[in-house]
This record gives sequence, C-alpha cells and structure tokens, in this order.
Amino acid sequence: MWICENVTECFHKKGISVQSPRSLCRSIQKPGLRVFSSIIIRPGYTIIEVLIAASILAMLFGGIYQIFSSVKRTHEMAAWTSSTTTTIRNGLSLMRGEITRISCPSKITQAGMEFIDTTLAQNKLYIAGNPQTVLFPPGGDARLLHFYMCKPGREGIVGEADIGFEIMEGILEIKGSKIVYSRNIITNTNVPADQQTQPLSTVICANPASITLSLSMAAVQASVSVKLRNFVNISIEAQHPKYPSTHVTEVIEAPFEVDAQVGGL
Repeated sequence: MWICENVTECFHKKGISVQSPRSLCRSIQKPGLRVFSSIIIRPGYTIIEVLIAASILAMLFGGIYQIFSSVKRTHEMAAWTSSTTTTIRNGLSLMRGEITRISCPSKITQAGMEFIDTTLAQNKLYIAGNPQTVLFPPGGDARLLHFYMCKPGREGIVGEADIGFEIMEGILEIKGSKIVYSRNIITNTNVPADQQTQPLSTVICANPASITLSLSMAAVQASVSVKLRNFVNISIEAQHPKYPSTHVTEVIEAPFEVDAQVGGL
C-alpha cells in the first residue's frame, strides 16, 4: 500500500490523475498491465517505420541534389558558351584584320608606291593544306598559316622625313592543345619608336575540337578587285572540356592580295 501511495504522489506531481491508491494497485495486479503501462510507458518507433522515413528523406534529398546539379550544369555550359564564343570571335576578327594586311615590302616615294623586291619569300601566304583539317588532340605542335605584312616606308618625299618600312610575320599554329596566333617583327629599321608595331601572342581557342583552313582562289580578272580574288577560310570548333556534347563553331573568310602556297611553313 505504501508503494501505491508513493506512485500516486508521483503521478500527481506529473499532473496525472489517479482515482485512488487501491485502484492503482488493482490495475497493477491485472494481467497485461494495459491501464498502468499506457500511463507510464510511451511506445517507440519500429525498425520498419524508421526505414520508411529514411527512404523518404533519401528520395527527397536525392531529388533536390538532381535539381541543383541540373541548374549548375546549365549555368556552366551557358557561361562557357558565352565566353568561348566571344574569345574565338575576337581572335578570328583579329586574324581577318591581319590577313587583310598581307602585302609585299614597299615604300612611298615622290613618284608613288614602290615595291622593294617582289621575289622575296615574304610575298606569299603559306598554308599547311588546302583544305586542311586538324582534330584535337593533335599529334604535336604545328604551323597552320604563315604570312607577312608590310607597313610601307617613306623616302624622298619633299618636306617629310624618311622612314623605313616595317615587315611583320603572322603565324597561326597549334601549341599544345590550343590554337595560338603570334605577330613577330622581322624588321623595322629607321622606324620611330612611337610608330613601331608591337609584337603579340594571343590564344584564339583554348578548348578546340577541330580547325579547318582552306583557300578560295578566284581567276585573275582585270575587272575584279585584287582583294576579291583570294580568300582564306578558317573554321574553328570548340568543345566543352567537361560536357563534350556542348560545342561552339565560328567561321571567317578573309581576303588577301598576294600569292598563296600550300606547304613551305
């Protein structure tokens, strides 16, 4: 009886009402202890319920991760496409300007334009093949296009100081796994420092999949402008390094004024 009274007191402190110590003792003595156990013992979760809850959470977090990965992949592809397109387009625009400047060494005199020597090797554009396609990764470094540009000198013009001519070479080549264009100065004797052309080296494409070059040589006709006779066609295809199905392709057609030769790079 003393035990029942103490248990009753504990229940009252917990805010649980019990009719009397005797009724509590009788409930303890009953088989199954359903009334007493329902008050004292709170049932837990079964292993099946825990597994079901864990499975639902796993599916939920898996779906969230898939959405995050998809958004991240789309963002990466869009950013790469935009930056690569801009880089290749700027590089090919530079190439078009450089190819258009191809010319023989010359100087301006009182009588007009005078070519230095039309038999020089600088009077040609050299191309690796016509057409020439290179798939990446290549077998090694290689030149694809080689040409010369001349900035005319000035000599014997009344009232103006003489200035030497300037010869530069342009080289489009494969270096490692990149397509690179370089401009080098061959000669600039007697050219003022503030009028000298600066050398440069720039990456046209950092992740190329292929590059194709070809020549379009029109028949020599007196009615056709020199710049409309010969063209270099360059097509570059880039490939995303992480997502190979993402491609970018840029093409240019650049006119030039000198003869062309396949090989001799």
